[in-house]
Amino acid sequence: EPQYRTFTGKDACVIDYMNNYAETERFANLLNDIMDGAVDNYIERGFTHLMASCGCTGGQHRSVFFAESIARHLKGKYPDIVVELRHRDCPY
Repeated sequence: EPQYRTFTGKDACVIDYMNNYAETERFANLLNDIMDGAVDNYIERGFTHLMASCGCTGGQHRSVFFAESIARHLKGKYPDIVVELRHRDCPY
């Protein structure tokens, strides 16, 4: 959408746009389930580092939106783990 070109997945207008679609919540829930399984498995096995990456066509809207969503979820569900979030190519 051209009107969002100068914004990112951290901006309220993009967040509102993304949240207008039922698919967004379904996809976020699937991502959270995958990450929960991976984190639980890593904790059980005594591993200390897990990395996940998100990407999309432009690299600043959907990927940033979902990376932020995953980070919030993990911080809430696993308060004892360190969640480090980097937006490598996002221009802000």
